[in-house]
Amino acid sequence: MDKIIITGARGFVGSSLCKKLSSKFNVINFNRGDDIKKIIDIKPSYIIHCAAEIYDKDKMFDSNVVLTYELLNIIKDLDCVKNFVYIGSSSEYGRKPKHIKESDNLEPDSMYEGTKACGSMLTRAFGKTYNINTSIVRPFSIYGENEQKHKFFSHLYRCFVNNDDVKLIEGVHDWIHIDDFVDGVKLVMLKNKEIGEAYHFGNGVQHTNFEVFSIFCRMFNKKINFEITKKYDGKSAGVESKSWVADISKVQKKFNWYPKYTLEEGIFKFIKVREDNE
Repeated sequence: MDKIIITGARGFVGSSLCKKLSSKFNVINFNRGDDIKKIIDIKPSYIIHCAAEIYDKDKMFDSNVVLTYELLNIIKDLDCVKNFVYIGSSSEYGRKPKHIKESDNLEPDSMYEGTKACGSMLTRAFGKTYNINTSIVRPFSIYGENEQKHKFFSHLYRCFVNNDDVKLIEGVHDWIHIDDFVDGVKLVMLKNKEIGEAYHFGNGVQHTNFEVFSIFCRMFNKKINFEITKKYDGKSAGVESKSWVADISKVQKKFNWYPKYTLEEGIFKFIKVREDNE
């Protein structure tokens, strides 16, 4: 059975990948602070690098750049690794006025975006320099049943259950269900042979936060009060944008990947699983 090392396995994406892949692979968790030299003895067939610091600016360089460098520096001499998959971020591109393509320039506006872009560039550069198979996966806005409590869908769910007022930030996202994203990562891991290539995973459709709120209203068959607490000013770096949508034609053509869930179908599953678990 092939061994897969997954970094950041305690997070939303990493834990979802572990759950999905553990039936067919020997999944090994790797956390910051673990002895990186143990990777040599493990002899993994694949590495999926999910670990990232999203919130603490003082830790971003170490987690998002240094750890990526250390992992790549270890595997460059290991013949056993068939693919190193770096989980990047759509935010590496900064703000674009149209569907974002993999060929678009990276123009990060924040420390998180910049350090994630550095990780992507290191992944590509190591692959090209040392002729090792590396892949870059850039998700758009992932959601799912096991997401963190502070995430948007979890916040909406609690508000609807408790009849609390909803606070909305003005903005748009291309939402992708975690199951669709995990399926995409698996395809890239097993099938990509083009060194340093980047791939997008989204639904190819953007929705405003208010549209998401409206879908929750329909699913719960009720309306609750909402307030727009922050409007897009066209200047601030962060989650605000008037356009944030993936061009997914590359993964459709190369891997025949298509999302299984529309946003409404994904939200329906999100709500049902939450209700069943309570």
